[in-house]
Amino acid sequence: MKLPNWESNLEKYLYNCKDRGFSWGNWDCLKFVNGAVKAQRNVGFANDWFGSYSTPRGAALNYARITRHGIYNNIIEGLDDRLSRCSLAEVGSIVAIKSDGQVLGYSLGVKVDSRTAFVGEKGLILFNLNRYIAWSVE
Repeated sequence: MKLPNWESNLEKYLYNCKDRGFSWGNWDCLKFVNGAVKAQRNVGFANDWFGSYSTPRGAALNYARITRHGIYNNIIEGLDDRLSRCSLAEVGSIVAIKSDGQVLGYSLGVKVDSRTAFVGEKGLILFNLNRYIAWSVE
């Protein structure tokens, strides 16, 4: 359930993230969206999915235990299990877009206004999206 002050919590979280650049195991897209959910609900949805990794290969091996070789066939099924899928992303929603990423096959972001924030090399990057998969945070 969302906290009464989830909007200000999310705004503070996004502000604190704006200049954090992508780093496997320290600051990647799954950690970013998990933190956004935590800002809204006081608990993340994927805390038990994290392990110790610092390379794309390490991340792939870590996520394999919950996807290919574990509970879910892919990250989308994992998100479907933990969050409620929605057809229209609203502020605070978690968003996935197909990517050529070597680990998940998707990039995960957070809807911040008419745009969606993703973790980039030097900080958050914002995109207007037409095609995506989204989950509400309730």
